[in-house]
Amino acid sequence: IGTSRGGIVGMIMAAKALIDREPEPSREGILAALSGNLCRCGAYPRIVKAIQEQAAKLDPTDAGARNGLANVHHALGRLDDAIADYRRAITLAPRYTAAHHDLALAYEDKMKAHPSAAKRWRDKALTSWREAYRLAPDDPGFSANDVLGIGQRIDWLSRQPAG
Repeated sequence: IGTSRGGIVGMIMAAKALIDREPEPSREGILAALSGNLCRCGAYPRIVKAIQEQAAKLDPTDAGARNGLANVHHALGRLDDAIADYRRAITLAPRYTAAHHDLALAYEDKMKAHPSAAKRWRDKALTSWREAYRLAPDDPGFSANDVLGIGQRIDWLSRQPAG
């Protein structure tokens, strides 16, 4: 897809080509695929979300596509949708370290957004962080520094006031 295409037609063509070659595109992959299209409407976040949703619909059993969709929801501030999709990804692939990691981050954001329920969200975040910490050493996508960082996050979060 060349840079001469503009607007929605170019984006649709780019999205189709991307999903054909990469059935579970990351947010970064989607943005890269769309980068050659001229668009002034500012709808990129919604377009990225739509592409992730389509990828998840093409294979509803694809935990990676579901986690990618959750990341888009999270980036758009739709925490309840993000949490639901992270949990679906984990149901599909219980050892999916990144989904546990990302779910913990979403729970932390819920904790900040809802101080009256902070303890509930903190406890959920801790559960997800602990599972990510347990799985990360065997996941090639997580370095030793990542595992250390998760451990430090658990320690920090454990010391936060209960609400």
